Amino acid sequence: MNNTRKYALWAGISILVMALVAGYSYGYVFNSIVLMGNEIETYKNLQSSLDLFVSGIVGWVFILILDLVVAWGIYQFFRDAKKNLALLTAIFRIVYTLFLGIAISYLIAVLPLVKEKTDAAAIMSALDSFNHYWSLGLIVFGLHLISLSVLTLKSSAVPTIFAWLLLFAGISYFGIHVAKALFSLEVESIMQVEQVLMLPMAIGELAFAIWLVIKGGKPKNTK
Repeated sequence: MNNTRKYALWAGISILVMALVAGYSYGYVFNSIVLMGNEIETYKNLQSSLDLFVSGIVGWVFILILDLVVAWGIYQFFRDAKKNLALLTAIFRIVYTLFLGIAISYLIAVLPLVKEKTDAAAIMSALDSFNHYWSLGLIVFGLHLISLSVLTLKSSAVPTIFAWLLLFAGISYFGIHVAKALFSLEVESIMQVEQVLMLPMAIGELAFAIWLVIKGGKPKNTK
């Protein structure tokens, strides 16, 4: 196996595993326990399901590690063709990961608050901070996808369709989370738009990940 193929597999598999873990940690654990705007019920859910909440945090930490693996894999995969742009693309993802790390720290901070039976408002404040910093990070993640789309467009090895899918996803992430930061009073309307765009946003990176796993780094005459 050549090195380019190896890096494609590392990046592609990491993205796919990350999507599964995110579905658990955010889609299942966070959304089943945390009821934004209802601090009392959230507090009760945390008290009764703290072990589940901890498992979600473990998943977030795993996601953070996988994000770093993806940044490294994408840089290595593209560096021979477009080294500077590949580096910029990787840096965007690393910066996003730093924001994610800050966000995760607020989830960890919830644990002693629940055990010490701190008031529900303080717990909800920490959960709000998690959402805030993760959302800021997703602005940078959008820039990462936009940069990745340009990288794939300039690469003769990657089908052009993935560049457009990644560009759409990147612009969507960037636009939605900039809007959340600037227009907090319109968050419900913004979230409705996000719900509509969620599937096509996810398809961009996941489709590229599947291509990386199946075809990335293989010689062109290899089926």
